[in-house]
Amino acid sequence: MQGLLKLLGKKIKIGGTIVPDPDIQQVEEPDRVVIPLDYPGHIHYLPVVEIGDSVRKGQVIGKSRIGNCAFATISGTIKDITSVWTAQSVHSPAVVIEQNGEAPLSPQEIFGDPVPLFDAKAALNRIRLAGVNAPWTLSGRDYREGEISKLPPIEKVVITGVDEEPTIFKSQLLLEQNSQRVLEGLKKVNTLLPNAQVWLTVPGHMEDWAKEQFSEYAEILPLAQSYRVRIHREVIAYITGKRVSIRDSYIKHGIAVQ
Repeated sequence: MQGLLKLLGKKIKIGGTIVPDPDIQQVEEPDRVVIPLDYPGHIHYLPVVEIGDSVRKGQVIGKSRIGNCAFATISGTIKDITSVWTAQSVHSPAVVIEQNGEAPLSPQEIFGDPVPLFDAKAALNRIRLAGVNAPWTLSGRDYREGEISKLPPIEKVVITGVDEEPTIFKSQLLLEQNSQRVLEGLKKVNTLLPNAQVWLTVPGHMEDWAKEQFSEYAEILPLAQSYRVRIHREVIAYITGKRVSIRDSYIKHGIAVQ
């Protein structure tokens, strides 16, 4: 007991903090991937490819009965269609792809011509081709119809350039090192939603820089380093003036958060 008390009385030495790497590293494509055709806990997708097929990154390799899509994450050859245990302990069908070095599909190849105006069905299919599984609030698991017609128009858009946890910097690094892409994205948001209010959250010390870069297309909201003023739902409620329950969806209230 005396030994334990002495141990508890000692000051615990904490190792030095790891210095973060400030550069975003471009990781090479893997030689081989195994893609479960599974949405956590529920198998939705059936393969639409066969062993020996060549696929390109972004190509549809599986579809659910309502049209939601699973995609190739590398360009390559389908080596096997097998089954695996997923991280959620679900036994799921899976597609095995070995890389062949081909270029990924371009957006033009994926989407083709613009969707006809007011064609909700074509718009829903296009959304699914983009990897979004509608209906929005139900993940598209076992529902035949989307809920697009029931949703209010998007009036408020919040782009988060700040991570909630102050020791994580991925959003800040993306903002700093891909500012031109952020600008292009904000331009497209303004084109698609000309009547919506758009905000971009940034770290407090980047406020002046962000205003110079993006203020034409978004209202800049600087956030302090303190965790309390960065809590995600509190920030969204402060910006939009609407407090949305954690059990509810922002989009049902005319808010989009990215």
